[in-house]
Amino acid sequence: MHRLEGNLAVTEALLLTEKEQNASTLKLLAESQLRIEELIKKVEGSDRKSDSLQDTITRSDCFLSFPCFLG
Repeated sequence: MHRLEGNLAVTEALLLTEKEQNASTLKLLAESQLRIEELIKKVEGSDRKSDSLQDTITRSDCFLSFPCFLG
């Protein structure tokens, strides 16, 4: 009987440790997902700025070369 109680105590301790590790892992996962979302927004913003700059360069090239006005 004492052996079973001892095994139960060990099992409960292991379960508690596993639950704590799981909670910690879930917290880290949520933090990582938020960071990924922030980085995606930054990349999207950079893409928009890059596109805008490319459009500006294209228009500048067009203004610098007269045949562009004819086309």
